[in-house]
Amino acid sequence: MRRGSIGACNAAEQAFGSSFRILQVIMERAVADIKEFGAIYTAREVADVIVRWAVPNNGTVLDPSCGDGVFAAATMDARCSARFVGVEINERQAAETRRALRDERVRIVASDFFDYYPDEKFGAIVGNPPFIRYQAFAQQARERALFRCRLAGVGLNRLASSWAHFVVVAAEMLEAGGRLGLVLPTELLHASYAKPVLTYLQRSFGSLTLVTFEERLFPDISQDTLILFASEKGSSCKSLLHIDAQSIRQLSLLENMGDLATAVDHNAYLNGQARFKENYIDAGVAGEINNLINEGRAFRLGDRMSVDIGYVSGANDFFHLSRERSRQLRIPQRLLKPAAYRGRSLRGLTFTVEDWLHGDACGEAGYLLHVPRDEKPGVYLQRYINSGVDAKHHLGFKCKSRAPWFSVPHVYRPSAFLTSMSGERPFVVVNDANVVASNSLHILRERDPDVYPRSIAFSWLSSISALSIELEGHALGGGMLKLEPREAENVVVVDVGLVSKRDFNRLDRLVRCGQYDESVDFVDAYLRERCGVDERLIVAARTATRELRRRRVKKKA
Repeated sequence: MRRGSIGACNAAEQAFGSSFRILQVIMERAVADIKEFGAIYTAREVADVIVRWAVPNNGTVLDPSCGDGVFAAATMDARCSARFVGVEINERQAAETRRALRDERVRIVASDFFDYYPDEKFGAIVGNPPFIRYQAFAQQARERALFRCRLAGVGLNRLASSWAHFVVVAAEMLEAGGRLGLVLPTELLHASYAKPVLTYLQRSFGSLTLVTFEERLFPDISQDTLILFASEKGSSCKSLLHIDAQSIRQLSLLENMGDLATAVDHNAYLNGQARFKENYIDAGVAGEINNLINEGRAFRLGDRMSVDIGYVSGANDFFHLSRERSRQLRIPQRLLKPAAYRGRSLRGLTFTVEDWLHGDACGEAGYLLHVPRDEKPGVYLQRYINSGVDAKHHLGFKCKSRAPWFSVPHVYRPSAFLTSMSGERPFVVVNDANVVASNSLHILRERDPDVYPRSIAFSWLSSISALSIELEGHALGGGMLKLEPREAENVVVVDVGLVSKRDFNRLDRLVRCGQYDESVDFVDAYLRERCGVDERLIVAARTATRELRRRRVKKKA
């Protein structure tokens, strides 16, 4: 916090006295709860919509992470005779919610949900499970959650966020015919670890409806969310519906949610043959692009090149050295590998020695200290290693898991790079400088010697690939698009054959000058004139790409 901000806080505290301090404590507690418990509380309007759909006239309702009790309050105001049980891991919050509600029909249990074994089944389960990513999911709690999921026949991996475990364990507590209404992150639609959850839902509920929103349910955070409505517990899925609502207000005004619903082939979706995003665009465009593959005129990137992450140093401040710094330390040249550190170092469709020199001057490229495991350090290297120990780099998560700690594994010189996160679109960049790359970039290597990386980098800028990138990638906070390696390998690339040096260099110049629209025009014209791709398909792909980008960028926090 800047000094001026501290002064402003002091003035406010003097003016408002203890009230200011109370508010400050509440804010500090809220931030701590978000970090520790994933506590982002739900708006009443959202809870009302879910309760109105899910809660029966009688019986018992469960909220597996009740927080401030908004779902309990919505249930008590629904003019039904249902009883309500809320489970809350934060004992302080549980006590506050219990005091605030003061209703004999409500019972708040202070417990870790994965330690909660109820004596009854529930007619409905509603709520907003915590979104705790695997890095912050405490090991003991995660082990209990994984155990409960295995009891339900669901094998989640250790990379799954906490919400996935909540869905499975909560659904197991429903009585036959019961309903499930939950606020969930949109990872349900694209994360690989979510597939077992979707498969479980498919075999456990007769009907599933997923509601996505153009306007965020939680405007103050960058997390995109949806609402899952699952009914007919105990049946296998007969219908999977998708509703794309403008806002929760639009959903709350509907008498029948089915009026906005679009049917989705749940088998095709689970098999990876369909994407939920296809519901936002002309239904035939994605199919026509797939036809290019069937006709042998296009391919998926993974058919020609493997996509992986770059090396993980575990301590970039230690392992990344500029040319000047490496000379000062007298590190032997054979232990230094020229490296690209970040996507900002990639300025065109090729990464040249000149680009590397420019990146070194800007701190976006330089050397990676790469010490073989069997290397016996000399005097100067040992001195630098000792400085790393003094700085406790050897105790970092990645460093302490390898022996010796200063030997970075999985360092490759790829044929090309792929920027993994971007505001507009990612680029494939040919590695002319023969450098290695950190894990802020993806690395591409040929699956066979007949692959032309330059042709892939060229075709990647077409409207066909642009739409495929939007369909395969997923949105992050601030409108950023991310492509995981597996998602990148699914991107469709039109086969342009061997592109001439003249055409490639012209496109490279356009990209280096920031003329991205002109570069897409150039590649699309090439596809029409040289590859025979239908103009109508190119226009349709452009229109669909604009729509998907509009939705993604509109959700900036």
